[in-house]
Amino acid sequence: MPTHPLQQSITRRGSAMMATLTLLVVLVAMSTALTDMSIASFQQQVDRRDDLQTMIAAESIANVAYRHIVDNWSDLDPALAQPDGEIALPTAVMDLLPDMPGMELEATIHHISGTTPLDYVFLVRGTAAAGDPSDPENYLRHRVELIASSSLNSTTTTTTTDGISFVHAMYAILGYDFKGSATTDSYDSSLGAYGGGNSGGNKGDLGSNGFINVQKMGNINGASVKEKIGLPPPTVDFDLAYQEAQNEAAAAGKSVTAWGDVSHVASTTPLDLDAAGSPYYMTSLTLDDTAVVNVSGDVKIFVDGPLQMLDALTKYDTTDPDSRLTIVQSDNNGANDISFRINGNDGLGDIATHQADKFLYYTELSKQMTFNGNGAMCGVFVAPNATIKLNGTFDYYGAFIARAFGNNVDTSDPDAMGRVNGNFAFHYDEQLANLNQDTATTTATITTPAPTPVISGWRSFRLGFHFQD
Repeated sequence: MPTHPLQQSITRRGSAMMATLTLLVVLVAMSTALTDMSIASFQQQVDRRDDLQTMIAAESIANVAYRHIVDNWSDLDPALAQPDGEIALPTAVMDLLPDMPGMELEATIHHISGTTPLDYVFLVRGTAAAGDPSDPENYLRHRVELIASSSLNSTTTTTTTDGISFVHAMYAILGYDFKGSATTDSYDSSLGAYGGGNSGGNKGDLGSNGFINVQKMGNINGASVKEKIGLPPPTVDFDLAYQEAQNEAAAAGKSVTAWGDVSHVASTTPLDLDAAGSPYYMTSLTLDDTAVVNVSGDVKIFVDGPLQMLDALTKYDTTDPDSRLTIVQSDNNGANDISFRINGNDGLGDIATHQADKFLYYTELSKQMTFNGNGAMCGVFVAPNATIKLNGTFDYYGAFIARAFGNNVDTSDPDAMGRVNGNFAFHYDEQLANLNQDTATTTATITTPAPTPVISGWRSFRLGFHFQD
């Protein structure tokens, strides 16, 4: 029987509706699945991000902790004598890390007992955490561990050096300007007196623990230093002269020849000094008006008071090659005055042979020493506390050591500059490099720390929520 047209229309509409509903269900299911996939993918991205960030953070923390060991190794070293200890990282070190909101950062350094050849072995840990600790599924921790080791212990070496080395024509602890017509060169007194082929040597060095400004480089026949150098300042350290004289005499099994105040002028008999009477003690010494000093053998004079050598002439026993005059002067509470004056044919030291080691002068004087005249001087002057003022025109053979050169230099200012300005010729005796006097003793203790640890291994890994450190 034929179907009514209306019934056919209703049937078609019902089929379309079912198809639409089926499609809608499918679309909803696909949307839900896509949403779940998107959420899962997003969570994976978050996890990967957190994993990467915590790994980078943990590595940064471990590097900061390792750097702390390296940068503070000399300070940490003594504290590491006890093995199996933990070194705490100061807050200031942790503050060096970049700000990482939402992250927990932790760093530890453990000193592990080392065995030869590894004396120092460290386990350095950097830990970073992200997420909610109350939700194990969303809490992530990462750790980076470094093994750092050092193969040697620290060593301490103590060296004692007696004396002062004389390797410069002129040396001042404070810097100075070298101007005018002043010149330097060198000679070798073992070859004879200065002159001819034994002159113009290139060891007339200028030295300083400060700065040296040379106006005319051609005037310096040697090395000059225009910048600060690390030379240790020479020192003269002894008791009052009388005590030093007693010590000298006791060491030689002799008695001190005590003369009190000594003054000699040309009209009096010469001042005769010999090794038999040495050591001599004087409360003051004045040699004036071409006074003559005869030296025989190794002679030492200890002076506690003022020293004036004005136009004095020293003569040495030519039959005794060991003839030498050494003057040691204490500062005597800073009350001393001192001056040297040379004129004409007068000369201080052995001006015949120019052997500078035949006249040695050491003083603790902290005031100003003055050199005047137009004659010649030959010797070694060690005055590391005093200012040396040079006036006139003269030749100097030997070596000068002072705190400062110039006039009224503020020696309390470490940056003060002195001045050498005049017609002075400084001739350095190269034999003084072999002279090492026992008036000063320098003891240096050098501690060489163990080499800073180097990284010998590392690992990076994730920690579970319940991981036990």
